[in-house]
Amino acid sequence: MSDASYDAVLIGGGHNGLCAAAYLARAGLKVGVFENRHEEAGAVHTSEATVPGFWHNLHAQYMEFIDYMPFYHDFDLPKFGARMIKPECQVGMAFADGRPPLLIYLPELEEKTHASIARHSKHDADRFIEIRRKVMAVDQHLAAVMYTPRDVDGTRGALLKLWLDLGFELARTF
Repeated sequence: MSDASYDAVLIGGGHNGLCAAAYLARAGLKVGVFENRHEEAGAVHTSEATVPGFWHNLHAQYMEFIDYMPFYHDFDLPKFGARMIKPECQVGMAFADGRPPLLIYLPELEEKTHASIARHSKHDADRFIEIRRKVMAVDQHLAAVMYTPRDVDGTRGALLKLWLDLGFELARTF
């Protein structure tokens, strides 16, 4: 291995490292990816842990923004058999004191989410639905903020303004 030569070396074979390596390799670079763990891909690692032929992710219930990620489309992952299975319930929070769990469902099931939150606070349920509707109305634009690498043409500034217009605050730490 000491005589290996690479144009780019990535330390860490998690999902972000593998995405970066794929883009670099597609650009024609010779890429070395080095991972210290016994498995690659980090949070998106899949394995046949239960029955032969059934591959699943043991690390995450749902990769929330994968369908927004350029990588998913740039490399046409469905062509290789990737498919998104979105469970109705996206997030759950159990309480040790026996209160009912708080459950957040897919956006199109907002009544179920509202009912779940309202068991704890109707005000919070109403506010959550209000914010989620605003966010979902511009979700593609907000996703672009996450996946725009530089502010070459002012796009990130315009999208940040949109975020602030939705009522979110910008936290500054120094």
